[in-house]
This record gives sequence, C-alpha cells and structure tokens, in this order.
Amino acid sequence: MKDVSISVEVDTNRLVIRPVVALVREFLLQLKPFSENDRLINSIELVINEALVNVLKHAYRSDDNKKVLIQTLVAKDEVVFCFVDWGLSFDPEEVPTPNLENPAEGGLGLWLIRQFVDELDYKSGPDGKNILRLVKKVPNILIAEDEDQD
Repeated sequence: MKDVSISVEVDTNRLVIRPVVALVREFLLQLKPFSENDRLINSIELVINEALVNVLKHAYRSDDNKKVLIQTLVAKDEVVFCFVDWGLSFDPEEVPTPNLENPAEGGLGLWLIRQFVDELDYKSGPDGKNILRLVKKVPNILIAEDEDQD
C-alpha cells in the first residue's frame, strides 16, 4: 500500500472538535484493521479528541481566533497524527502523572494519549511552531479497495 494522508486546518473553536474526530474516524474506517476493530478506532478517536482539546485549551488558552493543522498519515504499519499550532509551548515530560486513586478534574489528557499511542514526540521551534507527533503502530494496514483489486 502506498502511504496516504489527509490534512485539515481548522479554527481553534470547540465546535470543530467533533467534526475533526469524525473526519479522521471515517478516513481510518476505510482501512483494515480499523474497520474490524471497534476498540482500536475508539482509542484513536479519544487520542484525536484529547490532543485537539489540549491545543485549544493550553496552547491557545481558548482563543478561538487561531488555527491548528491536523495531519493524519497512514503507512503500511503505522498511523501518524501531527498537530501543528503556533501557541504556547510545553514540555510533555514535565506534565505530572495524574493520581488515579484520587482523580482531579482535568489533567488526564496527556496521560490518556500515552495509553493509546506507541510514540509521542513534541517539538517547539524558534518560529513559535509547535508539533505534537503521535504514532500508533498497526500491522498490515490495507485500504478496503486494495482487497477488491487482488
């Protein structure tokens, strides 16, 4: 399978979260094993939702006059999600692990993301560009139409 990707740039408004999650979901549902695994697709939805909420809430401090770029790349054995913003940066290693015995309101987003992805990389450049790169390893990804052509 040739790599395939989608990208969308959206306003930093909470109204875009559900449509972005739905777009990524529909894109991935065309691929095996996503089309056959509800747990996998649901975990990806959670990751996209949490990452986007974190950009809106923390990088942009809920300023809905900004933009965020969301890219999804599917390769033969992984899916890569990139969130690009020009807001406040942070160090993921400094975010404390939440106390699951006594959970507080909020503070679970990054922890949840880490539970469902295989790689998390965050870079902030001198130009103010922040890139959150999340990788989910998924062996034997096939586009549904690939099967029909064999």
